[in-house]
Amino acid sequence: MKKVLILADSKNYIHNNCFQMQLHKTIKTYSNNIKIEYFYLSPKKLRNVQSFKVHLKSYDFVLSTLRQRVLFNNIRFLQRLIGDLPLKIYDQDPWENYIDDSQSNGCYSMINDQFHLKEIFVTSNFWKGYIEKNDEIKTTFVQMGMLPELCSTGLLLSDRPLKVEFRGTLHPHREKIFSEVRESGQNIKINSEVLSYAEYLKYLRRLAIFVHDESGYWVCKGKRIPMSTGMWVKDIEIASQGCFSIRNYDPECESYSVDKIPLIQFYREPMEIKELIASVTQLPTHELLEIQQKSVDFIKRTNSWLSTIRKIFGL
Repeated sequence: MKKVLILADSKNYIHNNCFQMQLHKTIKTYSNNIKIEYFYLSPKKLRNVQSFKVHLKSYDFVLSTLRQRVLFNNIRFLQRLIGDLPLKIYDQDPWENYIDDSQSNGCYSMINDQFHLKEIFVTSNFWKGYIEKNDEIKTTFVQMGMLPELCSTGLLLSDRPLKVEFRGTLHPHREKIFSEVRESGQNIKINSEVLSYAEYLKYLRRLAIFVHDESGYWVCKGKRIPMSTGMWVKDIEIASQGCFSIRNYDPECESYSVDKIPLIQFYREPMEIKELIASVTQLPTHELLEIQQKSVDFIKRTNSWLSTIRKIFGL
């Protein structure tokens, strides 16, 4: 039986981070033929380093699910812990390795130099290619998604009490876009209140249209790279609750098969947002219901987390 050691931030972090929770729940559900053991970096009292060192050679490989900055800040400790064991890395924020002012800039090259790095698994097809070109490290694209049991068609769109909103941090690029939309005569309610994940999903099931913008840029090696090359799971998450997601277009969306999720709609210019909202609200009830069911059923059926762990563990 294959034996794998998983490096994780903490039990608390897995429990409270919606995507880490889904990843690790899938690992525990579908890795029946693999013996999984965890090593948590926090709290320190859980670090039983010696017990792992005694059985170190029994692991087929180590999988890091650590946040990149945590991995970067603990490189020396982890090198002492796992030595030359084969290492795989699952990273949801690969751009942090390249952003010029990132606290973990250069993490991948350091890991590649000091560990027996086998492969990096990232959640953006664009960044897969970027890593392979710039660091020549074997990298695999894996999708984020929503566990089937978390998906829900929710209320019929015409019955939802909340109509057109954005919830989240109002970054400067978003503030600019929303200001332009207001000038066009379209109102978008903005709410920055932070909710628990269960409450957030409940909120989405009561909202008809979620509008957001990811047209900002990261500066990597002195060049601007669109933020829309990452984090498409936000739109999958919104649609999984039967809610429309309207956002700016980027070719990266194609790697998440959004053409099969009609609840996700795109604009190329901010002035198109008003027209998109009008076209959605004018659809007849039976078409809206069909769009909801088709979208949610596709997300359930795809079960991207299962596909991801199959790639990582070779199942």
